[in-house]
Amino acid sequence: MGALQLESLGPAALGARSIFRWRRLARQRPRITAELRVERISATEVEVSTAAGARLRLNETAREILELCDGERSVRALGASLAGRYEVSLARLRPQVADTLVLLRRAGVVAW
Repeated sequence: MGALQLESLGPAALGARSIFRWRRLARQRPRITAELRVERISATEVEVSTAAGARLRLNETAREILELCDGERSVRALGASLAGRYEVSLARLRPQVADTLVLLRRAGVVAW
């Protein structure tokens, strides 16, 4: 079972690859592709399970990113929403949002 922990995406995640991902994803409109079961496992983590058997452990920020994947909002708008909520610059959040969405997509939880 993988864990999506934004805090663990340290300085290495802020490199050129994440910036390229952001540019590639910014206009995409991610949507949840599977029926999900969400279970709180601690004060700061939830476990998300799909009918296909994928299981992910998400921190609160990754859970919020997932909840914003409605198919209407672009990745850029999703990042701007989080930046406003956390009172940080979008530039600071872009790598984490892009990396989290790529991991969610690889797990089959979101698509664009």
